[in-house]
Amino acid sequence: MSELRRLLFAGAMLYGLIALLAYASQGSGFKSADFGETRVIKEETHPLLPLSLKNGKVGWNKSAITLAILEPGFYKSEASGESSWTIVGRGARSTLGLSLLALIAAASLSLLSSLTGRLKQALNQFAFALESLPMVVIGAFLLVGFSGISLIGGWEARWLFVGALLAKYWAGLHVFLISPAETITNAPYIITANSKGLNPLTVVLKHMLPNLSLKLLPVLASGLPSLLSGAIILEEVLFQPGLGSVLVQAVINHELGTLCALLWLAGGLSILALMLPKTFQSLRGAGA
Repeated sequence: MSELRRLLFAGAMLYGLIALLAYASQGSGFKSADFGETRVIKEETHPLLPLSLKNGKVGWNKSAITLAILEPGFYKSEASGESSWTIVGRGARSTLGLSLLALIAAASLSLLSSLTGRLKQALNQFAFALESLPMVVIGAFLLVGFSGISLIGGWEARWLFVGALLAKYWAGLHVFLISPAETITNAPYIITANSKGLNPLTVVLKHMLPNLSLKLLPVLASGLPSLLSGAIILEEVLFQPGLGSVLVQAVINHELGTLCALLWLAGGLSILALMLPKTFQSLRGAGA
């Protein structure tokens, strides 16, 4: 029940945040309407809550923002006429697809690099240095270094995008795994396995990697929202179409429905990241 209460609370907070964003972004409060060749400007008011108290009577306002954000017509781009969900979904397929590919590859590499005996100190220092660099700096270096090739919407931009995310994700995961890897390496059962003369590769694959992976899974789940933050910045630097371009165009065109759809997506990932570690621990405890 605690997980359900936490999920309901997070959903209510997300709903309230989106309603406040929509309420604060109403603009001037005026709307133009065409009647033949005549354009009439009329004032339009949208209260935040549907319930209002006037002259001692409780009224119900159907145009309230908290109700409007639940209507499908609210999520529509005025510039293209498309549904905001279609636009966000198209961008999410590119951004999240490539980001998840980079994250899976980075997780695999971090597991191996954290257990590497040779060059361990060098890898640790390199990971700390790379982790400290902002994503926009990494993207700028890549853009300057590969300025001789076309990056606009091509496969070159996608490879650089995945490569930059892979490097950044690997650095963060490797830094996180330094302490758990050291603990597992010095664990009594690992020392016993090595003293019995087992193949070092067998010890790593059968004993160390499975236990280290259990430490990494909750971190990967809780890091889902960060897939968007770094990826959106990098997309704009490398001219890679995705959620970054969707966000920029929505801000420029003041498309409130698209911005709210993006917030629903980011909030949904945050709620999923909040619930997955607890679910994983429950399943792990049930299977133990």
